[in-house]
Amino acid sequence: MSTAAPAPGQDDRSLPAAYWEPLWAGGRRYRPVCAAEKQLMADHLDPGKGRPALDIGSGDGSLARHLHHELGYQTTGIDCSPSAVELAAARPPTRPSKSSGSHLWTSNC
Repeated sequence: MSTAAPAPGQDDRSLPAAYWEPLWAGGRRYRPVCAAEKQLMADHLDPGKGRPALDIGSGDGSLARHLHHELGYQTTGIDCSPSAVELAAARPPTRPSKSSGSHLWTSNC
């Protein structure tokens, strides 16, 4: 796994798929949505009621899953890494959804 730092003036959020795919494919994982973040979303977002939510850079889909299953949004997750998208699509729901729709995962970046 590469541990090279981003180029000057670039942070991890702006790097291309060529950077992210080897990390996800190599087993790198990132922190899940924490309890404080979940509470902030519950406090400041209206109930989804099936409205759309787009998660750009969705990785393993934990944020999109939370928005869908806990808050009732119809979510779409997009990530440049095919391995991350595969991981997100393979994870089964942890609880029933508050929205009737399902997730859509794509790596078309």
